[in-house]
Amino acid sequence: MRTQRLTILIMVGMVLGIVTGHFCHSLWPNPDTAKSIAGYISLITDIFLRLIKMIIAPLVFSTLVVGVAHMGDTRAVGRIGAKAMLWFVSASVVSLVLACGYGIGLLGAPVAWYLGSKSLREIDASQGRLGGRGMAQAGKVMGIIGSILLVLGFVALIGLVALAASVSNDPAPADPQHGFLNG
Repeated sequence: MRTQRLTILIMVGMVLGIVTGHFCHSLWPNPDTAKSIAGYISLITDIFLRLIKMIIAPLVFSTLVVGVAHMGDTRAVGRIGAKAMLWFVSASVVSLVLACGYGIGLLGAPVAWYLGSKSLREIDASQGRLGGRGMAQAGKVMGIIGSILLVLGFVALIGLVALAASVSNDPAPADPQHGFLNG
């Protein structure tokens, strides 16, 4: 019940923000006036973000200090620190490789879709002077297929991560009577 209320409040806040933005845009269409009003609003957002940072940094620092102090054994602290650094570096490398791979795909497939559509419009407008309609159509179709495959790959990646998280946190023993299909 509490999470639904918070979700509703977030949605209401988003709608109010959109309505306020539309109202301000229609009330002050001059870019210079809008820029000065945005400067006043940015003051409020800067204060809010600085207050959040002021709370988060000491909270994280104190949590880490208390956690290390309660461990007691310096070798255990070093071992856990080394494992944390290994996980951090590994996750960073994996995320960089995935981001580069998906970044190229994100740029390539929609660009092929756009260029194929643009070429088809130019060919149709040329009234037969330009050829290559089949190649432009193929580029557009390949862009659409590439975009769909990119989304499906991203969804599969998220699904695998969710599956790995649910399997690693499963306290049930791995025996045939409590298997995946038997529930």
